[in-house]
Amino acid sequence: MFSRSVNVQYTVLLFTIIQSIPGVWCAYKVTYPLTEVCGLRGAPVVLPCTFTFSWIGHYRGGGWYLANNNRVSRHRYSSTYPNDCSLRIDKVSERHTARYRFWFYTSSRDWMTNKYAVTLSITDLHLTADRSTATEGESVALTCGTTCPLSSSLSTFVFVWLRNGRQLPLPAATSTHKVKDNRLLLEPVSSEDAGRYSCAVKGQENILSSTLDLKIKYAPKNLTVLATPSRLVEGDVVTLSCSSDANPPVHTYTWHTITSALTSGNDSVQLGTGVTYTISNVTTDHSDRYYCEAKNDIGRNRTDVVHLNVLYFPKNTSVSASMSGALPEGTPVTLSCSSDANPAVHTYTWYTRSGNESLVRAKGHSISFNVTSDTSGLYHCQATNDISSSNSTTVEITVVEREKFSVLRVEVILTIILTAIGLLIMLGVVWLRIRQKRQHHAEPEAKDVIVEDDDDNAVYADISTVAMRAALKSPEDYNAPEDDVQYASIDFSAYNTAKDASEHSDIRQHRGEELEVEYASVKFSQTTTATRSEDSSAIYSTVVKHSQKT
Repeated sequence: MFSRSVNVQYTVLLFTIIQSIPGVWCAYKVTYPLTEVCGLRGAPVVLPCTFTFSWIGHYRGGGWYLANNNRVSRHRYSSTYPNDCSLRIDKVSERHTARYRFWFYTSSRDWMTNKYAVTLSITDLHLTADRSTATEGESVALTCGTTCPLSSSLSTFVFVWLRNGRQLPLPAATSTHKVKDNRLLLEPVSSEDAGRYSCAVKGQENILSSTLDLKIKYAPKNLTVLATPSRLVEGDVVTLSCSSDANPPVHTYTWHTITSALTSGNDSVQLGTGVTYTISNVTTDHSDRYYCEAKNDIGRNRTDVVHLNVLYFPKNTSVSASMSGALPEGTPVTLSCSSDANPAVHTYTWYTRSGNESLVRAKGHSISFNVTSDTSGLYHCQATNDISSSNSTTVEITVVEREKFSVLRVEVILTIILTAIGLLIMLGVVWLRIRQKRQHHAEPEAKDVIVEDDDDNAVYADISTVAMRAALKSPEDYNAPEDDVQYASIDFSAYNTAKDASEHSDIRQHRGEELEVEYASVKFSQTTTATRSEDSSAIYSTVVKHSQKT
């Protein structure tokens, strides 16, 4: 009994001594690494906490309490983490906004805590941009922000970005998307960057920020031309439609054509305006290249060239024959058929006419045969494509017996020879006339001198070269050219015979004292008593003499 009393006294004394040692009670402590915690609405949040207690006694229990001493959570001690007293809230909301403290007690001490508390705030993600509308080529910066700074426990979080509900891939080195912390930079921005954006924290992608519509203005692009109907036959009505992607929308569509005579898209003819262009009664002349140009407030662009392929039935179908007409029996003949068609002709059919009926002779682009009574007749071909068919004009092949053909050939040869002779005669006559005209122009002009008297008796005068030169009044005159002679001595002599009168020009002399020369032409000749031969320089004169009234 005594020994037990002694042990109790020693224990009380030891406990009193330990309590009097400085720092022993300071071993009981609660620590908050953060006194301000910002939690993301709907996401889990952790209020970090550690605690320590003296080796005297053992842990009995603890928990988290609000300022009004309402317990929020009971703490469960873990031997793995004996000093961890952190509080995890799986899904925070506005009701969790408060001040929190951790209390614990041991077997040797009652409830203990820190004089400070942890304040929990709740925030949402808010997406903002330096501009909500941009023109293609500019830059746009997006920021994913909160109403309170996220605590350091969230600093390891990575922001992700979504456009139209789909997460954007992490930017590559060559990408125009650049991410830094909670910012996304689009530089340069393009039309593909337009859309509805949102952001989230990686691991909590279901918790999205507010959305932001980013609008990008750009010139028309992705222009196309659609022709209706796609299979176009001559005579149809075709409608060309232009479509494009543009922001703001296109306000002017212009249609152009590039004809075969032009060489490039810059050399074109404007057809009209509007989102559609219609051509009625299409012909082969419309088989050109077309394009449309779209314009909005940002710029303009044009479509690729579209070629209208107009289909038509065979045209200008004709037959060419190696020989035709009346041919001797046995003569080989080849007939060929040609036509203009789109699509190309796929069948040529040959017909011969027997009375009013046409019989199929053969098929193919050309046929060959020897002329006989059975093969003679009227031939024509029919060209057929996928659209329709057309017939050529007829070619007549007639068989002639060889005897008749020989006679006919002789007649043809004689006709050719006679025609050639006639042409040669005509050419000879024409040549002679041309020669005579040239000789006539080469001789001096001859003019008659007519001397008339009252009784119309002709008197002939001979003007000789000697007489002309004797009448010259000076050596200068003597040496003057014969073409410049203006005065001449005229020796009037009558000729009684008709022979003399025929060798000279007629001179008609009228009675009277005055002579009126109307025509003067001098003929130089050499005269002898026997004959008078004309000189090439002979000129005739005609003198008219009028009687003078008293």
